[in-house]
Amino acid sequence: MKRGFTLIELLVVIVIIAVLAALLLPVLRGAKTNAQQSACMNNLRQINLGVRMYCDDARDTTPNTKYDASITNAPWIGYKELMKHYVGLHGASSPRDKIFSCPADTFYYDWGRGLVPASHHDQALFDCSSYTFNGMNLFTLPTNVIAASGPL
Repeated sequence: MKRGFTLIELLVVIVIIAVLAALLLPVLRGAKTNAQQSACMNNLRQINLGVRMYCDDARDTTPNTKYDASITNAPWIGYKELMKHYVGLHGASSPRDKIFSCPADTFYYDWGRGLVPASHHDQALFDCSSYTFNGMNLFTLPTNVIAASGPL
């Protein structure tokens, strides 16, 4: 007479597998987060080296990201066009320019559609970056206001 597994034995095995999976999933999620963080830091390091090379070529001045409709669609991301050459990218921007896309950038908010579960960087309508360059001022103070404020 052949004997198979009883229902109780199968349920015990399934519960053991479920417990092991429950213990393993947070570890895997943490590993994924660490990998994304490492990739993001590497992207920022490469962009930083590009900014440094730009400064070396431009006599120690930082990139000028003033708004110019012929170059970019917004001043806070205008540095991307300036940096592409310095990070080894040539030609028109594309979703393959992964150095400008953080792996954790997985959604954006659209005023008409709400939360969109896709990276802004990967959209065909945008020439965006997950990172912005905080080396510019949208509004400059007149020199008499700066002089009146005293030494910096």
